[in-house]
Amino acid sequence: MKKSALLTILFLTNLVNAGIVDFYVDADITKEQIYDGINVHNSAVVNLVGGEIKATLGGFDYSVINLNSGFAPLYGGLYLTDNSALNIFGGDIHISYPLLANNSVLNIYGLNFSEFPANELTGFLSDGTPFEFTGLLNYASHIYLYEVPEPSTIVILGLGILFITLKRVCPPTA
Repeated sequence: MKKSALLTILFLTNLVNAGIVDFYVDADITKEQIYDGINVHNSAVVNLVGGEIKATLGGFDYSVINLNSGFAPLYGGLYLTDNSALNIFGGDIHISYPLLANNSVLNIYGLNFSEFPANELTGFLSDGTPFEFTGLLNYASHIYLYEVPEPSTIVILGLGILFITLKRVCPPTA
């Protein structure tokens, strides 16, 4: 009985990691992990590949945060400073009124970006998820948008290169 109760507690602890956690080394946040917030320090790289960051995300000291999937409703809770970087590739991510300072950058990878009308940015992240970020106008010099081509465009380009290469290697015989 005691052993199964201990295993249940360990499982639930791994499943829900509430609170704000500081990362000083590289880490992955997976789909089972849920945090109220995270802070990344000392050149550490943290990847969100599932899971959830409920409220705050902080990057400090040359750290890098990669958001690939997962859920991060960062309404007023994004803080990047001291040359840190946040790279957003996908996921259900919400950002409003971030604080970006001291050479920190916000890199957004996606498609069909809008301009900054009414202090917002909309488009699709590279995984196809639509997004709408607000309150970015004051930090436009810290935000970089990277247009990622659709997968079908890459396939067509690859087939064209293959066709040209085959035509040069195997010229038609008469």
